[in-house]
Amino acid sequence: MANIKSKKKRHAQDEKKRVLNHSKNSEVRTRVKKTRATGDQKELVNVYSTVDKAAKKNRIHKNKANRIKSRTTKAIAKSK
Repeated sequence: MANIKSKKKRHAQDEKKRVLNHSKNSEVRTRVKKTRATGDQKELVNVYSTVDKAAKKNRIHKNKANRIKSRTTKAIAKSK
């Protein structure tokens, strides 16, 4: 661990961010998985919202967000 006070603070901040990012990314994956499993059209709106928020905050890349939304929509259309 760092000896400098500012580095210790930065390390603590980074750890907080890491835990939060992990939690939010996990939420995205869970919502996508559940929506694909149920094939619920109404749940798709929630997935779009969650994925867009994650992309907006740079937790995931915007192209990855679009790819997730596209594939989820295709999977739901295919299941019907």
